Amino acid sequence: MIKHVVLVKVKPGTSQEQIDAMVAGYNSMKDAIPELVSWSMGPNLRGDGEFSHAMVAVVENLETLKRYVDHPLHQRVSAELGRPIFEKRVIADYEFDPEAEPWEPQVKEVWTELVEAVRPEHTALIVIDVQNDFSAPGGARMKGDLTTIEAMKEPTQRMVEAARAIGVPVVYTQAQTDAEHDNGPILARRQRVGLGGAKYTIPGTWGWEICDFVAPRSGEVTIPKWHHSAFTNPKMDATLRILGAKTLLFTGIATNGCVEATVRDAFARGYYTVVLADCVGAYDLDLQRYSLKNMATHFALISSSQEVQKAWAQVAAVAR
Repeated sequence: MIKHVVLVKVKPGTSQEQIDAMVAGYNSMKDAIPELVSWSMGPNLRGDGEFSHAMVAVVENLETLKRYVDHPLHQRVSAELGRPIFEKRVIADYEFDPEAEPWEPQVKEVWTELVEAVRPEHTALIVIDVQNDFSAPGGARMKGDLTTIEAMKEPTQRMVEAARAIGVPVVYTQAQTDAEHDNGPILARRQRVGLGGAKYTIPGTWGWEICDFVAPRSGEVTIPKWHHSAFTNPKMDATLRILGAKTLLFTGIATNGCVEATVRDAFARGYYTVVLADCVGAYDLDLQRYSLKNMATHFALISSSQEVQKAWAQVAAVAR
């Protein structure tokens, strides 16, 4: 296989909106160009000198690499979103054996105590899909047993405030449904569970907006998502690495759906994962219970907002 690596430096004065558009444009190719085995683009986390962003495309051979480079979508994205803001670009192509690629764990420290794992300097609070359609009165998906949905609101609000107070970054995810990202398996699943033709979390609508009681503040990152796991958007992992996060605290909806899917992917990527049981909710009490049990067995430490805040208070007391 061939790995096509492009390091770029953007021009001084380039706006964040232009950079985000460039990253989104290049990442849009990964499902649209058949020649690509895999593709990613984001901030240059390796810190290779002056370069600000890195792109990595994997293709089968030199012939498919040429077809990818010549593809109309690649040509358009490059011409409209990339080259206009590039100050410098370096390209390297090399053959590699995917089976011989080393997997490097992101976090090598072994923390067995909650107070170690959730230290503020390496922790981020993740708020999964706390949107009006999922948790506000009148929301399109507010059906079923709403006991845990209602119960998680106040502790989640307090948890967000506690994180901000101690300097833990808060990262939001925001589900959206649109024709561009809906695929066959997604549409088939909706039909299977009685959601065929359902309208919810449509960008720009009230239902898509994050609920007021945990609304993001200026400077806090929101990750758009079109699937259960937030890590299907490359911006999620890139954002957490930039923040230096090693432990992720999970709040949000639904425990057995988007929360568990994101927890699984986070654990697979080498993050410590802590699910705050009083800050997550599902529309079925059995699914809430089973999901927490499953995550506790395989993927996460199950704790509570009170226990984490108590751990933070211990850290703050020692620092005084």
